[in-house]
Formats: sequence, C-alpha cells, structure tokens
Amino acid sequence: MTTREIRRWVLIGAPRERVWPWVGRPEGLERWWCPPPTVRLFFEPRPGSRFVELYDDGTRSYRVEGVVEECLPLRRLVIRRRTPGSASPADRIAIVLNARRHETCVTVLHRFGRVPDRRWPEMERFFGPPWAESLASLKALVADGAAGEPPTGWRSAASQQRGR
Repeated sequence: MTTREIRRWVLIGAPRERVWPWVGRPEGLERWWCPPPTVRLFFEPRPGSRFVELYDDGTRSYRVEGVVEECLPLRRLVIRRRTPGSASPADRIAIVLNARRHETCVTVLHRFGRVPDRRWPEMERFFGPPWAESLASLKALVADGAAGEPPTGWRSAASQQRGR
C-alpha cells in the first residue's frame, strides 16, 4: 500500500482576488467541485471547521465528512476527508492558487493514503479526469462575467444545520 496523489492544474486569466471566492466559500466551491447540482458543501473557511460533502445525482448518494485543515485566503484551501468504503480510508485535497502576473494558476492536489497498488489505476481513472473537468468549470465561472461571483455572505445557521 502506498500514498498516491493526483495533480491537476489550470491557468485562469484573472487575479487571485477574482478566483478565491470560487475556492474559499462553500457556495462558490460547490459550483465546480462536482457537476452542479450534484453536490452540496458545508464548511466555514477557517482551520478546524467541520467539512461536509453531500452528493446526490439521482442514482447514487453519499456523505463524506472531514475538516478544513488549512485556509489561507487567496492562496490555499486544504481539506482532509474520511472516505469510508473507498479504496483509501482518508484523503486530502489541497487547492492552491499561485499568482502569475495577471493570471492565477490553480492546482488541485488530491492525496490518498494507503491505497492498494492494484486499486490505484482504477482510482486514477475515477478521480483524474473529473478534476480536470472541474478545473475547466472553475475557469469558465471566473471568465464568465454574466455568472458573477458567488454570494458574499456565508450560509445561514439553518443552511449549515442541513449539512449535519
């Protein structure tokens, strides 16, 4: 068993200030994390915050819980999740924003612990292409002036309760 990682990145023609709201807010992140409206995310953008991911595409549903491990506005969001039933019992997802003049390079690093070697090709096929598609969605959201920014306020307490 080995720790494995999937790394995908995209260059977005906007400064980090325009990209961060789509990463550091649950209502922004859920717009590109998985194809909307299949996923709802609940967290506060601060280290130690509880993280809940509710997935439902009409044929399959699941709940993943974890914690926000790191949140450095305009730079990085790191989430550690428990993934029961997966080939890896836990994973860590880091979304890193690096400024490049008037652009932002967004990198997703999805690390899996204790993956059986025989299961890695399957996991790489399952997670790799969707992360590339998700990053393409993020790029489109930031570039599309009509889409605007995600809402500026955090979800209400009632909305946070639904994530429990």
